[in-house]
Amino acid sequence: MSDAPITNPHDLFTRQSLSHIPTARSFIETHLPAEVVATLDLSTLQLRDGAFVDESLRENLTDLVFEVARRDEPGSVLVGILFEHKSSPEKYIALQLLRYMVNIWERQRRAGDELLVVIPVVLYHGQVKWWAKTSMRELLEAPDALKSYIPDSDTCLVDLSAIPSSTLGNAATISVCRDRADEARSTPANHSRTCCRGVKSHAHNCR
Repeated sequence: MSDAPITNPHDLFTRQSLSHIPTARSFIETHLPAEVVATLDLSTLQLRDGAFVDESLRENLTDLVFEVARRDEPGSVLVGILFEHKSSPEKYIALQLLRYMVNIWERQRRAGDELLVVIPVVLYHGQVKWWAKTSMRELLEAPDALKSYIPDSDTCLVDLSAIPSSTLGNAATISVCRDRADEARSTPANHSRTCCRGVKSHAHNCR
């Protein structure tokens, strides 16, 4: 969990909301693919301490990291919920996510721990429709013969500004945070500022 100060009002309110375990559980159930949720024992969901967003990423991202046990066999999975600070998409978000996951695995390696699967979830609430590639294989143009040499992983992108409150998951809590953030961002002081195989409606893109 990043210790960097959060100045974006939407990030602050949504982060506070998702720090509440029942809200986080509902959010994960709603926005991760059903086949992924089926492998997780969400009754074991817990918030992890520690800053996994390094200094080079903190200008764009802060995170919450949850650990959850697997249903099928012993072991856990980490779900990293990352808050995109910018009002428009970051072109190299795929590279940032790869670095983020490596940060987690490096910490586990140094501690002598088993490396865990990391599921990155990017929350975006910008003023411009999301267009950035969330996969390294999409970001790097290469023929099929070379794609196997490009590191890749799926990313769940949730554009909160484009999703009706009724589909957010624990919507009463999260939508209040979103509305308060919109009000804060509309003031002059703040103006300076993909887990499916395709793009779904409401810009909820999980690739």
